[in-house]
Amino acid sequence: MELLASLVPLALSLSLACLVATIGMQASWEDLVSVFRQPRRLGAAVLAVNVAVPAAAVLLLAAVPVAPAAKAGVLLMAAAPAPPLTAFRPLHIENHRAYAFGLYFALIALAVVAVPLTVSLLARFYGVDVDLSVGALAGNVALTVMLPLGVGMLVRRLAPGLVGRIDEWVGNIAVLLLVIAFFPVPVMLLPAIESLAGDGTLLVMGLVAAAGLAAGHLLGGADPTERRVLAVTAANRHPGIALIIATANGADPDVFAAILGVFLIGAVTSGVYERWVSRRPVPVHGGPG
Repeated sequence: MELLASLVPLALSLSLACLVATIGMQASWEDLVSVFRQPRRLGAAVLAVNVAVPAAAVLLLAAVPVAPAAKAGVLLMAAAPAPPLTAFRPLHIENHRAYAFGLYFALIALAVVAVPLTVSLLARFYGVDVDLSVGALAGNVALTVMLPLGVGMLVRRLAPGLVGRIDEWVGNIAVLLLVIAFFPVPVMLLPAIESLAGDGTLLVMGLVAAAGLAAGHLLGGADPTERRVLAVTAANRHPGIALIIATANGADPDVFAAILGVFLIGAVTSGVYERWVSRRPVPVHGGPG
């Protein structure tokens, strides 16, 4: 069991690193910094991802009393933005790659400041002490995001012909590692996961994800696809960042179960939202001809 507990975070970290490397192979530097160069888009993203979701989590947890460990897991995920899955999913939307990649890069770069600030505010609000090393967080971002991103961009620059042959393989490896990471979870955390089902915790998790979808959809601007990208980005949180904080504070298995529960419910809720959006007719603007 201890071996599984150590392998799950490793497989998850490797999966996310592979996804980031794939982003590096697909994105140019101009794509990555594009949102930084557009203050309105950047402000809307920060408001949807870093403000609306933590605020929704606080309000919902005040309205629906849940176990302390579940509350901690929900709040940690609310403070942890932008898993690379959200930038990887819209790769088929050719005209919106720059926004998807730029949004992810901006949020993960700002996470080094945003996550400690959010965790500090939440800790003060709830009157608890949380051990969070900014250096450790920055090191994790550098190792699991900036390094694989740089490797992917280097491959794109030095061997562009190789990208088309290996990016799909790297993406498939990432998905496989993600499956491996979550396959042992029911065995490891089944009692803890079962305890989340009966007290409203799953409802809170779903509503927090829905709040992220609503905030991103409303703040994503006039373009339907950009609204969709920001909505999915806000609803999905980064389990790696949340697990770092939980591990540093000696969290019990119930907290880890809640973190993974938020991750999975966010993915399911986002899938339902994307299915709904894809069925809606795209409005056509134009004057009389």
